[in-house]
Amino acid sequence: MEAVRDRKDTDIPDILQDKDVAKAFYGVVYESVNKRNSDKGVSVKIAIDIDTIIQRNIVVDWHLKTDIQNKMFNEIEDYLADETNLGLSYEEIDLIMEKILNIAKRRYAKWRSMRLPLGKKLSGFLLNKSRGRLCGLA
Repeated sequence: MEAVRDRKDTDIPDILQDKDVAKAFYGVVYESVNKRNSDKGVSVKIAIDIDTIIQRNIVVDWHLKTDIQNKMFNEIEDYLADETNLGLSYEEIDLIMEKILNIAKRRYAKWRSMRLPLGKKLSGFLLNKSRGRLCGLA
């Protein structure tokens, strides 16, 4: 009951509990990677690394810019094919990337109008989390 109330999933590794988008990526990655490697830590690392790739490439109106999306696709594909050593087929990689980009478009919608560097806070302003907009001086 507490897990439902607190919206925590006991199957999700602790490191992802406060990383909602990476948690969504983890679900997609684990679905494919679990067939080759059942270590959840591998899927966690991949999800976090993919989240970093996407955040690094987000610019204003990125969801409308195919060149930015293609850059994300290429970086994720290179990462999955070359750095994970899981032997994923390109069909598997394409399926993962398609699902990941759809999640990113929905979850990073608040970043459509602005870009904040990773780990940086916008001092002097409050971010309205429900609408993802800057709402004035803090």
